[in-house]
Amino acid sequence: MESNLPVPVLSQDFQDFIRLLSEKSVEYLLIGGYAVNLHGNIRTTKDIDFWFNPKPQNCERLEQVLFEFSGISVPEGSLSQPNSMLQLGLPPNRINLLNEPDPDLPFSPCYERRLDVLLEGLTVPVVSKADLILLKRHAGRPRDLLDIQQLGEI
Repeated sequence: MESNLPVPVLSQDFQDFIRLLSEKSVEYLLIGGYAVNLHGNIRTTKDIDFWFNPKPQNCERLEQVLFEFSGISVPEGSLSQPNSMLQLGLPPNRINLLNEPDPDLPFSPCYERRLDVLLEGLTVPVVSKADLILLKRHAGRPRDLLDIQQLGEI
């Protein structure tokens, strides 16, 4: 489903990373603060968060992206391990990659409910508002609880 949500500015590094994800056909969803912004609650964020499909073939494609983007080689199979998380860079250009932000929320149904948003000329799959609220509830940090409250008012 395509969307006309508000569009935050992406750094060149974020654009390059998203372009590689697309070129390598990596299945992922934009989550976290950028997704909150796209769903209408504009706030600052110091990173960009991606939830990737943990299936082995998708993880292999993501490994290629990581190598092309930063020269990082991750151990084979490590990205598909439960609760895998990888961080690249430093705020405000940090990239967070998660394969299981909420063990009770499987990737595939969320991917089917995604919104495809055009950002800086790139089509970016964004987690649905309802699924974002579930992810935020699971994380449970004060910032997440405030996001839930504000998203519920939009």
